[in-house]
Amino acid sequence: MDKFSLYDLLGLLLPGIFLVWLIHLLNALFQFFSFSILPVTWDLNLWLLLCFALVAGAMLYVLNFWLVEKTRFYPRLTGLYKPVSELYLKRNAQHQFMNDRLNKQAVNWYQQEIFFSLTVFKDLQEDVQHQLKVLQNEFYDRMYYELEYHGKLEQAKTFQSFYFFFRQLFSAGLLVLMFAVSMVALCHLFPSIYLRCPPVSELLVVGGGLLVILLLSVSLAQWYRKRMVQKMYWAYFSHLNQTQNL
Repeated sequence: MDKFSLYDLLGLLLPGIFLVWLIHLLNALFQFFSFSILPVTWDLNLWLLLCFALVAGAMLYVLNFWLVEKTRFYPRLTGLYKPVSELYLKRNAQHQFMNDRLNKQAVNWYQQEIFFSLTVFKDLQEDVQHQLKVLQNEFYDRMYYELEYHGKLEQAKTFQSFYFFFRQLFSAGLLVLMFAVSMVALCHLFPSIYLRCPPVSELLVVGGGLLVILLLSVSLAQWYRKRMVQKMYWAYFSHLNQTQNL
């Protein structure tokens, strides 16, 4: 059995633990459960907690991919996801080193060149630009799996793991913030409901903390995605130089 990797730790387990901790925090505020979410001692409850955290992390992982692939508003609104074609296109300094080598591979796969400098790309017709972006995104997927097959994905995958960590962190914080707003509304609309209505001071502290986490998560996720794409192209560029010069 393979070891539990950094990818699994950052992409699944830690975001799940963070989500469970946030639920515990909400329970302390509103007391919708009569028991504590987090265990006090290191016993069987801790292993059950880890199981729940792993399930929660897996749900966040799947939810993020669904939101990115099936909706347009989420990636645009949050800025958490930009197509790799757009990220690479903005890195003009890399084009002069990589485009010729990458285009040779693109001709093998697609019978056409697909990488151009930003200046040349802007002069192309809109439908041609769209088609090139589609091919560049597909090219990225193919080079990802080729690098993975050859065991040359370690550095890029480290950045990818941190990207997923902060992306999942944002989703967890956003879900809990939306739930907290719903609980506050219930407290005021239905005072007789069996919920603790926390004072404004506590709500401000928790709400402010969540907003800080959301802003930091977005900023760090964007940074790590840019570096992930950069590392990926450098890794594949080096791989092509090594294999095609043999």
